[in-house]
Amino acid sequence: MLTPDDYTYLHDLEKKDSHLKDILARYEEENNFILSRMNHEIRNPLTLINSTMQLMSHKAPELKESKYWNQMGEDMEDLFSLLDGLSRFTHSEELRYEQCNLIQMLTQLKISFEPFAKEKNTSITIIIKQGVHDIASDYNCDSIKLKQVFTNLLKNAIEAIHKESGNIQIILDTDNEHSFSIHIIDNGEGIPVNMLDQIFTPFITSKQGGSGLGLPTAKRIILSHGGNISVNCLDGFTDFHIQLPI
Repeated sequence: MLTPDDYTYLHDLEKKDSHLKDILARYEEENNFILSRMNHEIRNPLTLINSTMQLMSHKAPELKESKYWNQMGEDMEDLFSLLDGLSRFTHSEELRYEQCNLIQMLTQLKISFEPFAKEKNTSITIIIKQGVHDIASDYNCDSIKLKQVFTNLLKNAIEAIHKESGNIQIILDTDNEHSFSIHIIDNGEGIPVNMLDQIFTPFITSKQGGSGLGLPTAKRIILSHGGNISVNCLDGFTDFHIQLPI
């Protein structure tokens, strides 16, 4: 499977060669078809197993008292979660453009995440720099996919807080006349140095129980919008930096 860095390299190449662009498009289509079929073929028997387990527990309620039975249920949930993540990854480059207010989207996400953040005594702040408001408040993009990216990054940021108090900043700023940036910065535990170069690679994760598909999916979505996403850890802060074209 290609890594997000491979996709970045290939996206740069296809801009220079229209024939290569057609070849890559066919490759992506075939690759996504295979992943979709795998997802479908695995999900069907899992659904049958899950239904059978529910029927068995209904007819024999004492099964629920077994720690092994409960563990089987949790394992099934993990497998379905993994398949859902794989499905999102497979379809991450299929975009439906519409005009979207990114500032409003981020504000609504801030409100949604505040109860979760307060449990960790963490504040979430949105900072909008001069010159970016008009761009971000009427932006042409796939709003559902970008919301998926921001949701994943905010959730990760809050989960990374393991201290008495935390702080998360969402900063919107212009880069130049061609792009603007969205930074999501937290003062959590950070990312292990040996994993920084791998976190956008599918199935690589430092989180216990994580699928390793959230960040690779986020990168594919941003690349498909013609942008880029990177991460920097410095002086106790982790900064996920998203660049989007104007």
